[in-house]
Amino acid sequence: MWTILLKKFDATSSFIGRNAITTQFHSARPKEGERMSLYISRLQTYRAELQGSSQEISEENLLGHIYSTCPPKFKTIITVLKRTREMTIEVLEAGLKEAQAEFKA
Repeated sequence: MWTILLKKFDATSSFIGRNAITTQFHSARPKEGERMSLYISRLQTYRAELQGSSQEISEENLLGHIYSTCPPKFKTIITVLKRTREMTIEVLEAGLKEAQAEFKA
């Protein structure tokens, strides 16, 4: 009985649960004062939860979401990083982390 209930309410195994995670991903924004690495980690958690499902989030969609939701102070570094030939989430995170450290210095 508990196994059946667990499956029914497990967010990643039900369509409604996966839709809720997808909605959380799309509505996610960096919180005031939050480190960008924590924000990206939160987004990657949503992505990992949906991996292999019909609502899977591609790396391209993840990058696009980060580009469009970064605070304005990161817009210059985002513009530069977008031109990087081999853009990955790791490259983007490193660039944002470095920029954030410079803002605090």
